[in-house]
Amino acid sequence: MRVFSLYYTYVIRVVFEVYMKKIIIAIVIVLALVGSVDPYCNYTIEKGFAENTPGRCLSGALIKQRMFKYRSSISVYKKMIKKFPKYEELDRVYYYMAHCYEKDDNAKKAISVYTEFIAKFPNSKFKEIGKKKLSNLKANEATDDI
Repeated sequence: MRVFSLYYTYVIRVVFEVYMKKIIIAIVIVLALVGSVDPYCNYTIEKGFAENTPGRCLSGALIKQRMFKYRSSISVYKKMIKKFPKYEELDRVYYYMAHCYEKDDNAKKAISVYTEFIAKFPNSKFKEIGKKKLSNLKANEATDDI
């Protein structure tokens, strides 16, 4: 019985060592990729502003937003609103900016931007969800005041 137990202990150790090396390599690769995303976003955003391609700026800002860098995304959205006032997807910029304010726990600013978004873009495909988020924020703010 002891030989049987020693054999399985040996097998488990060998398998663990082989797969542990692969797991460590995978973790290192993932960390390297994640570390290179932010500089790529910055490059994409800068290039978008330099070449007057708002879609490129929006892509970079959305990637930053998905990385939970809400304040950085907000600054890009504000700059886009100023630089590209005729951008055909400006409604998305306002909506995403309000969403970032909401996620960054700035309810007053989120309410302000959602309100402006709904007023400026009554035909936006994001209007209904914007209205729901706005009413939820207002309701939460009203309960916080009590």
